[in-house]
Amino acid sequence: MSTTSYDYIVLGGGSGGISSARRAASYGANVLVIERGREQGGAGLGGTCVNVGCVPKKVMYNAAFHAEILHSAKAYAFKGVQDVEFGSFDWATMKTKRDAYVARLHGIYERNLAKDNITLVSGRASFVDNHTIAVDGATFTAPHILVAVGGVPQLPSIPGIEHAISSDGFFGLETQPKKVAVIGAGYIAVELAGIFNALQSETVVFCRGRQVLRTFDPLVRDLPDACLHYHQIPTVVFSHPPIGTVGYTEPDAVAKFGPSNVKVYTSSFVNLFYSMLAPENKPKTAMKLICVGKEETVVGMHVAGMGADEMIQGFGVAVKMGAYKSDLDNIVAIHPTASEEFVTMAPWGKIQDRITLPFGTARPPPTMLE
Repeated sequence: MSTTSYDYIVLGGGSGGISSARRAASYGANVLVIERGREQGGAGLGGTCVNVGCVPKKVMYNAAFHAEILHSAKAYAFKGVQDVEFGSFDWATMKTKRDAYVARLHGIYERNLAKDNITLVSGRASFVDNHTIAVDGATFTAPHILVAVGGVPQLPSIPGIEHAISSDGFFGLETQPKKVAVIGAGYIAVELAGIFNALQSETVVFCRGRQVLRTFDPLVRDLPDACLHYHQIPTVVFSHPPIGTVGYTEPDAVAKFGPSNVKVYTSSFVNLFYSMLAPENKPKTAMKLICVGKEETVVGMHVAGMGADEMIQGFGVAVKMGAYKSDLDNIVAIHPTASEEFVTMAPWGKIQDRITLPFGTARPPPTMLE
């Protein structure tokens, strides 16, 4: 059995592993990356995000968004436009194009590793000892080994599980299912349910409680049809409509700072995009601004509606830098935009506690309780 020595070995070719490997190589280290690949149960080079996560998910989200655009096109006087029906979306063709795009990303990762003189080995790694790794009959040693293997969904051992797939399996579907049951109410479940629903699969969401996205602010959590919550880190749920959130939820802010120190501003409106549509097809956008103290330091911003995924990034910078409500007030609003609502929030405080939004322009999927 041959043995090759390196300065640094990274197990896992995902975003964390590759970033660490390239940083070490930039300091002159001789680096080896071992990635088991899709063929052996791994996510593949680039990790979950590139292969079975945010990148292919966003492609499918965009496909679903186009279905909603087609639904709206007739209101803008386009002739001959038909609503999307089940079967009118070519799932197999989209999968082929999506997989080809992911493959191009693999090539970019491989070229970047080669450019940095990083060795890439494909295969399943196992530890021989604290400083030795075995892969398909070969061994590799290094004084430093990083375990960055990520995680994979685990299906429970219950009757009927052979009929289920994980979220990873969504990207392996060759054809579009006519009926789908999504078990779970977190952001991944909501996103995938929204995609299926917009593309006209009959979709039902099963959740243990009475709310989806239960860790989110009530503004978005209590949507009858519908983020991960990290303090001051922007998060987007690519649902339909999308949700953007950064900072504290209202309940969290009240618990931390006390109700007398928290001031909340809310706003709801119909995006100008929907102005030509019939009243029943005009979903509202809802926003919430959470401030604390006499200075009204902005500690949370939440939005649900068209464009939420794009606008929250910039406002996340403001929250991270400790912006005051007056800083937002002193910005000249760009009109007409949805984001101007965040910088023109009414000075008299909370308008209403809860704003009800429809699921989007597509028919809403029912939510079933276990």
